[in-house]
Amino acid sequence: MINTVHEKKRSGLKLKKEKRYHNNLFVKVENVGAINFVTVSSKEGMRVLMKSLCDELQIPEAAFESVFEKKMDSEKIVCEKDEEGNGLKEYISQDFENLTPEERGNVTSEVNRRAGEEFANLHRKVLTQLDVNLFAEYMKCVGALVNNGELFGTVFRAGDVYLMTTFNVIQRIIDPCNTGQADYTLIEAENVFVNFNSSVLDIPDYKFRVRHVISTDTPLLDYTVLQIINNNDTLPKGLKLDKKPHNTETRPLYGIGYGNPETPFYKVLDNSCPIISSINTRILDCVKWLDETQDKNVPQVAGLNRSQYFKAHVQAMGFDPNIVDKGYQCIGREQHIFINAYMERGASGSPFLTSDGCVKGVLISGYPAFYFHLPKIVRSGFPRDKTFECILKLEYVHQHILERDPEIANKLFG
Repeated sequence: MINTVHEKKRSGLKLKKEKRYHNNLFVKVENVGAINFVTVSSKEGMRVLMKSLCDELQIPEAAFESVFEKKMDSEKIVCEKDEEGNGLKEYISQDFENLTPEERGNVTSEVNRRAGEEFANLHRKVLTQLDVNLFAEYMKCVGALVNNGELFGTVFRAGDVYLMTTFNVIQRIIDPCNTGQADYTLIEAENVFVNFNSSVLDIPDYKFRVRHVISTDTPLLDYTVLQIINNNDTLPKGLKLDKKPHNTETRPLYGIGYGNPETPFYKVLDNSCPIISSINTRILDCVKWLDETQDKNVPQVAGLNRSQYFKAHVQAMGFDPNIVDKGYQCIGREQHIFINAYMERGASGSPFLTSDGCVKGVLISGYPAFYFHLPKIVRSGFPRDKTFECILKLEYVHQHILERDPEIANKLFG
């Protein structure tokens, strides 16, 4: 963490303006995948960690292909009374010692209210060497579903010979013409297989083929179970599936899958995806933002609200512009966990795990849906706090399967 501090005097209080840079180190490991370290304090610290990892995993240091560093500005929002004693004034940091108890209370409540999940995101769990070793093993249990050489989505191992993903991952395979009539035998074709390599660009030594077992295309309960039909001793072990009800705590989850915007064909571990606890507030804020008028100082968009602006781009890409109006609608609450993650196309079906390695849910969609139909340059400027990802809780998957096939439910969940 690199801090630069600027001091100034105001209303007799000593104020500090602190600019915080948060290092984000991205590591690709051969035969494992990619790991996103967000809590390493320096490049030197990263080198030490890399060396210890290589020693522990018994792999050469050359296995770390490359390291990318990003510096993200992160602001702590705090406040004080203005010179007249009315209202609140924003600052990036402040000397608490000179504040009265009342003023400290104002600062604390404002940080909690306004910084919220963004501030909490700065304090992600540190991964120990043992954690990384364990998650490297978990990553081997996640694969890519490939059809005719194209990445269709992420799958993960469960039970002895089963895989879990979402229905939307297999939908284009079993109903290629989008007629509404699914032919599940199409998924058994030789050109459909699972690749467990760290990159889908690497041709696997053995192609695991699959058949359909059970699924549902209900929007609020989107899952699929597949079975390996040509098993051998190289098949990765199954992950532990958590059927217990999800509690209300907001500890981050760990996502494993393909479709990271920077390395879409690499298997990636996002090592702390913050849970959005106040999803209703988030959605209302997004809807309000979508209906606001664009910047009047920009001639190209003056007078247009954001909804009209995005509709024009979606239509230019050949899609129905009306999907913009549905961007934040029909979002289920009870069956889902909402998070912020850095995965896009190809990530559907990714497992999201707790810190002890239990799969809590499966990624089924990202919001707003029209985001994925925008030109890349427009997506690059889309505010991060106006997007979020939806995780289907496995407790509901277990309940649905148990009612239809108790034997399969027991094989998957134990």
